[in-house]
Formats: sequence, C-alpha cells, structure tokens
Amino acid sequence: RRHICPQELSIGNSKMCVQLCSTSASLRSAGFPTPRAKNLRGTPQHACVAWTARRRRVCAGPFRVRALYERQSTDDLLGELRRRRREEGRGGEPGPRTPTTSTTTTTTTTPSTGAKVYLVGCGPGSADLLTLRAVNLMRRADVVLYDRLVSEETLSYCSSDAVLVYVGKQESLHSRSQEEINELIGIFASELDESSTVVRLKGGDPFIFGRGGEEARYLRSLGIDVGVVPGMTSACAIGAELGIPLTHRTLATSVRFLTGHARENGQSDIDEAMATAFDTKTTLVIYMGLRTLDKTVETLLLGGLPRNTPAAAVEKGCTPEQRAVYSTLENLYEAVQDAQPKLASPTLIIIGEVVSLAP
Repeated sequence: RRHICPQELSIGNSKMCVQLCSTSASLRSAGFPTPRAKNLRGTPQHACVAWTARRRRVCAGPFRVRALYERQSTDDLLGELRRRRREEGRGGEPGPRTPTTSTTTTTTTTPSTGAKVYLVGCGPGSADLLTLRAVNLMRRADVVLYDRLVSEETLSYCSSDAVLVYVGKQESLHSRSQEEINELIGIFASELDESSTVVRLKGGDPFIFGRGGEEARYLRSLGIDVGVVPGMTSACAIGAELGIPLTHRTLATSVRFLTGHARENGQSDIDEAMATAFDTKTTLVIYMGLRTLDKTVETLLLGGLPRNTPAAAVEKGCTPEQRAVYSTLENLYEAVQDAQPKLASPTLIIIGEVVSLAP
C-alpha cells in the first residue's frame, strides 16, 4: 500500500514529503536513502525519527516506507495513481481534468463522468466502531484521502491497491489548507472513470464539525457525484464509553453540540453561541474546545450556569490512550491544567447534570 503524505519536512536543502517508520533500517531495506534532518529542537537525526516525534504516526505493515514526494506537486500524486492503474491493467492515461478553483461558491455545471466521491465517517478512533458501509467502501476505493485522527487500524481495511493520501490538520501544522484539499479531491475524481471510487475518510461524522458540508458543496459545484456515509460522532461514542447519557428524562431534555475552534475571523460566532448556551436542562458538548476552555468556562459562568454543574474533559476518547478528567464547571479548567501530563488535542468537553451519572 502506498501512502502519499503532503506534509513538509526539510531534508538538506529540499522539502520532501515523508511518512516513515521509526527506524532507518526500514528505509534502507525499502531502497530509500536515509537523509538526516533536524528535529523540533534542532538536533540532527534521521528523518524518520524526526517525523515520528513530530507527527506520532508510526506506520504499520511490512512495507513501512510509503513514499517521498514534493509537498505541492499534484502531478506526483496523479503520477502515482496512473502507475498503479497501469500495473492493474486499467489504463494510466490522464482522464478529463476539471479546472480547479479555491472558491466554494455554487456554480451550474454539467455532470462529470468521473469517479463518485464518498465522504465517510470512521468514528472517534476505534476501528470496531466503523459501519459496515464504511468498510465496504474502503475495501473497494481506488483513492483514500484521510485525516490525522484516522488510525492505522482503520486504514488496514483499505485495499492494498489503493493510493492513500494523508491530508490531516492540527493546530499550526496543516498538511494542506481546506481549499487545497477540496481541489485535490476534485482532481482525483475527475482523473478516474465512473467505475472508480474516491473515499474522503474523516474522523467522527463528516457533517458534524467535519467540514463535510464544505467539501460536498465544492464537489457538487464541479458536477461530481457525492455520497455521504455517517460515522459515530465523538459525543455519542464517548458518552457511551463513559456511561454518560447525553439526554435524560429528568436531567437533560436536550443536547447541544458546540465547537471551540473558530474559522478565520469567526470567533464572534462562537462567542455568540456560548452566550446563549445557558440551560440547566441542556447537555453541552464542545468539540475542539481545549485551547479556549478557560474562556468558555468564564462565559458560561457569567451567563448564569451554576458553578457546581458537573463537567468532564475527555482526551482521545474511545482509543487505548483515553483519559478523562471530572470536575465542576467552576474548577474544570484548573483540573485539566493539573492533569499529568496535561490533556492534549483531541479533547471533548461535556457539561451538564448527566455527567454526574458516570459510574
């Protein structure tokens, strides 16, 4: 299986794209050189070690070195796809190329004859929470573009003939912008024929803070057929894992999903949403809320939510690395800061009386 990862890593005077194992031996056995790079502290070391230390994505399987590519070269990605298809006897000549654009506005287009794109949710991290439909699509996909939170165990369901493209994002370390991801999906779909399948694999559910709506709108504006496969969103999965019901006949008659991560120039939207979230009968679930947790707590308290409202912060829910911190709303931020080691992203925040039901 070939992983193509567009994240930049400086090696000598060039910027190469790598997703490597934790030992240089695998590089040499696979026929690649082992250049030296600088890690986050500036200490020279093998590129694979620097990559693993920064990204924590240790590859699995006998073929551990996935590929080396220039980060911005879409032609390299397409060349890999064409090579694979020639090996399979499916032809490797370029298909119709749809002009790409960074805009997300809807335009009238003629339906394309390219591959269908599926936006597939793969749940919070544990592969046994995948839906059967998701697994079936992954097994037959020609191209899979996957996010940072998609586990290697989940990727193991992909066909060995599929081209896997990493397009993950985390704070201050984006492999590609959302606009570039949109365009890349569109290019792959236009390159392939109607018998092919492109899967955009996302953690959680594509339409719950997963930017699936943006991607679907962009692709449909190009005339590309789009299907959506729901995934188990983190709120439901983590609530079940911890024994916290998000609704309860006497404690919570509604549940509200909020995001703590603002788009560019969009902080006012989040502030407005938080300012209206004061209801003791509503469970609040905040995605990507760790960085702004102190401000969130302050806003909720100023709005009148009781200081002793039960709350929980859950790191890497439904994975072997899951950690949970329980507290009251008033003390939640301090409790998270006091955790050793400190909680890190992804962390889900649950606030409401139902948290008290956790065993």
